[in-house]
Amino acid sequence: LQPAKIKRLSRDFHWFSPLLTEQLAGKQADAVVRPRDEEELRQLVCACAQHQLPLTLRGSATGNYGQLVPLEGGLLVDMTGLN
Repeated sequence: LQPAKIKRLSRDFHWFSPLLTEQLAGKQADAVVRPRDEEELRQLVCACAQHQLPLTLRGSATGNYGQLVPLEGGLLVDMTGLN
């Protein structure tokens, strides 16, 4: 994905809070993946654990407290493709 798309996917509505906006400025994932099924998700989680790579799950990004913002970079897993 393009860097601008990774930046957008690394955000929720935390910008509602001036405090969170400052604390989370510049925080984003290094890469984004969209697993197609549970097995692919399992493999991603195992690989991240094995390589000690930070992992952040992203649902529909409707929160406004910065829960989905990757604090240490790493991999952002977009779960929107799974039911």
